[in-house]
Amino acid sequence: MEKLPASSGELNNVIIVSTTLKNRYLIQITSTDLFRKWNAAFRLAAFEYKSLQEAYTASLLSSRGSLLSDIRVILAESKYQHEDWVSVRFGAGMPWKRCYAVIDPPPKKQSKKKNFKPGFVQFFENEKKNKKISMATITNANAIYAVYPQNFKIIDLSTMIKLEGKVLFNKNEGEKDTSIFLMPEQHSAVPGFDTLIRFIIPLMDSFNLYGRPKRLNADKSDINSLLFALPVLPKVHYLQVEDLLGLVSSPSTLDWSSHDWSRAIKEILKVKIAKGYDGCISNEGAAAAAASSFSSRSRSRTNNSGNSNSSLNSPLLTSSQNSRSFSPLSDRGGAVFEKFNNNSRS
Repeated sequence: MEKLPASSGELNNVIIVSTTLKNRYLIQITSTDLFRKWNAAFRLAAFEYKSLQEAYTASLLSSRGSLLSDIRVILAESKYQHEDWVSVRFGAGMPWKRCYAVIDPPPKKQSKKKNFKPGFVQFFENEKKNKKISMATITNANAIYAVYPQNFKIIDLSTMIKLEGKVLFNKNEGEKDTSIFLMPEQHSAVPGFDTLIRFIIPLMDSFNLYGRPKRLNADKSDINSLLFALPVLPKVHYLQVEDLLGLVSSPSTLDWSSHDWSRAIKEILKVKIAKGYDGCISNEGAAAAAASSFSSRSRSRTNNSGNSNSSLNSPLLTSSQNSRSFSPLSDRGGAVFEKFNNNSRS
């Protein structure tokens, strides 16, 4: 905020950072120019975080989805409700609640002249599914992705999903924009990635995201793809902070939601990609990319000398088609994802 009312007078050039509902920090910048650069940096960091999570989701689907014997059935267009017990948290800092989730697919008949009519997700206290006493309803979503765990050793065990969209708690209060965290409960003798994939695909279908319910979109130049604008190594950044200065300088962006920012940044990238752009790099990014590449090669040699059937133990996901390491930041990312689509449909 360029101006924030306070008891001691107005505070200029203030950025409000909220980590939870209770922890809120005010950062006051000394000049307007610096304020805009910091604002752009925060916006870009948030966008890159979400985009990398989406790319991780694509990697997880391609490397682990192919291992499921009934993946063709899972990827078939959803016609029925998907139900399961989940732990859900409606926003950062909110308590986790165990409830019964019901994912409704979109209506079968869609008007070609009107916008897509999405399905919805309802949460209940038990399996009786009384619509009159539902805890909450997700009415729309603009992003759904698997959350990369804090420790790469539990990638195969994690079931956490994040959804960004609109939720309705009470009809009198109306819809609210929020981020929702979901953890489908694992079933006996079923790995976490299996549970996650079986839940996240119907979610994407319900809200017509990333090419679903038809086929997952692997086109890096398509705004609706999980892999949109993914940088190609050794480039590791989507954009530079300077690319966003025009946006943060505009008064019209002060009231933008996170979805508005994401959409605007994607438009900037879309123009660049049309001219052959494939990411950018900094000195810090180059060093990190080199270290990551060396680390992945070391792990690959260690894994090859041991049990070739060991579970995933590197953030550089392994393609089910061969033993080479697969990174979502490589130029093979889209190809592997597309191959997964083709194999699942054949």
